[in-house]
This record gives sequence, structure tokens and C-alpha cells, in this order.
Amino acid sequence: MKKKIFATLVVLALIACGQNNKPSATTATAANKAVQNETADPKNADEKKADEPEVMSNDLRTFGLYGNVKETLTLGYEAEEKDGKLVKGKEKENLVVTTSFDEKGRVCSDPYGGIYTYDADGKFVKGVSEKTVMKRDAQGRLTYYDQREDDEDDAMFHNEYTYDDQGRIAKLQRQGWEVSIDETFSYEGNNLYPSSHTLICQDEGTDIEMEEQYKYTKFDPQGNWTEREVTLKQTESEEGSNMPLKTTNEKSIEVRTIKYY
Repeated sequence: MKKKIFATLVVLALIACGQNNKPSATTATAANKAVQNETADPKNADEKKADEPEVMSNDLRTFGLYGNVKETLTLGYEAEEKDGKLVKGKEKENLVVTTSFDEKGRVCSDPYGGIYTYDADGKFVKGVSEKTVMKRDAQGRLTYYDQREDDEDDAMFHNEYTYDDQGRIAKLQRQGWEVSIDETFSYEGNNLYPSSHTLICQDEGTDIEMEEQYKYTKFDPQGNWTEREVTLKQTESEEGSNMPLKTTNEKSIEVRTIKYY
């Protein structure tokens, strides 16, 4: 069971910004068509026009989004090189992530499997279970999500967020039973989307270190990225093993469809 949780946490961590559920064929097809029709040129968020929508809430800023976003769907693909360019290859089934927000910009589902339900006054009342605990800081930013089934058991999943001076996620600490994951995000300029992402995962003698570099290739009119190239470097080791480090170097393409209110 612990190994299963470990694998699940690592897969979720591979996408920096919902739940790791495979969308229906209809949803995936619609997402692919939307990307195929994408014509917006890449642009830096600093170059957004003054009359374009700004971030609507702290939660949207936390998850790196501009405008009044309703839902995002991210699909991952193996990258193939053709004529000196990276193009989408086979879809990576484990790289599927959605996030969603209500009309006031409050997060309803996050990239790590968290669920958020609010009452009429906007107070958090329920997560994945009735015993889920969520906290915010004085600025109203999400800082703590503790998913548990009852008051006695340890949390199934526990996330703690740390922000930089622009309200973007700087560090994310995640735990699930004996699994521990520390993530760090770096940014360029005022962009809400990260330029790189590092991860250290430990679980009962298994250590995984990952580093992802992002190259953004498509944006929508709101300034949100809709396609990016990901360069992953990963090493894996086991305590007490005489086997050499397992090293992975690979590239992939992530495609994101965004719905707005």
C-alpha cells in the first residue's frame, strides 16, 4: 500500500500545476481539438495588454492562472523530434491533471487530488472527507490541506504551501503516510507560471530527485499557457543497494485546455 501511495504522489508531482483521473474519451478529444485550433502566439505575461483580465483571486494566483478560470485540463505526451522541432507523440496516460474553481475564483479541486467545498458565506466546510482540514494565511492564501478519514488516523495526504513575495508557490511540502516530497518552484520576471520545478521524494529507503525545465510555446489571449515543452532529469536510488543510480533524461509536451466563466 505504501509503495502505491508513493507512486501516486510522484506521478501527481510531475505536473506542477485536479485529480489524477483519466478523462473520458469525449473530454480528451475535445481538449486535443482545442489545442489543434490554438493560434495564440507565445508571449511573456509581462507583455499582457492593460485591458486583459487580471488574476481574479489568491487561489488562481497560487495555481498560476490569469482571468476568471473555471477549469483546466492538462494532458501529457511523449515528445518526438521532427525536422529539428519537438512534436507530440503518444499520450502519457499518467500525465492527466485537472483543476477547477468557482465563480469567485476559489479553488474547488487542485492538482494534487484535493477537493474543496464552501458554504454560502465562503467558509470551507468539506474536503475529500468530512475530516479534511484546510487553512489560509492572513492574505487569504491556501497554506495547509490535511486529508484524513477521522480524527484518530494520520493524514492520508498533507500539503503545506510557502509563497514568494509575489504570491506564487515557492515551496510545497507533501506527505502521505511515510512518503515525503519537497518541491521548489522558480520563476522568470513577474510570470505566474514556473520556469523550473525540482522535487525530492523519499519513501522507506527509496530516494527520487527530479528537475523539470519548462519552455512555453503557446498561450491563450488571457496570457495562460496552453502548451509547453518539459525537460526532465531524474535520479533514483535505494538505500543499501549496490546498484548504480538510475538516471532518466527525457522530454515531453504538456497541453492544457482552459475554460473560463
